[in-house]
Amino acid sequence: MKWPLLLAIAVILSVALIWAFRPTSLPRARGTRTLSVGGHDFSVEIADTVAFRARGLSGHAPLLENEGMLFVFRGTTSGPFWMKDMLFPIDIIWIRDGIVVGVTENALPMGQTGFRLYPPPMAVDRVLEVNAHTVKRLHVIRGDEVH
Repeated sequence: MKWPLLLAIAVILSVALIWAFRPTSLPRARGTRTLSVGGHDFSVEIADTVAFRARGLSGHAPLLENEGMLFVFRGTTSGPFWMKDMLFPIDIIWIRDGIVVGVTENALPMGQTGFRLYPPPMAVDRVLEVNAHTVKRLHVIRGDEVH
């Protein structure tokens, strides 16, 4: 009679431990909006909280041609971006006060470059990540307006 009770307790504890230490994923960005950069429209997911920005495009399926993720900050940030758990290369469009202030082209996933940081050219309040080669294809340049 003692063994079945011990076995039941062991099973319950095992399930509780598995539940407590299960991998959890950060939430995906919420909602989509249309964003215009230099007259080109993008359907963007909005990353406007610490959790959404931390997750970013990590583990995300490849973007379609005119899709992206817009990182929105309450103030400005000079913090670099990285490509942790990315599955595809991207272009990074750095934005401040509705103007493109710089671009980083063809940022490769961390597995292809090792640990690499991509800093903005100056403090920014928005960052748009799009498919690699989009900046070149659409001729996005510093000074383009963002709406």
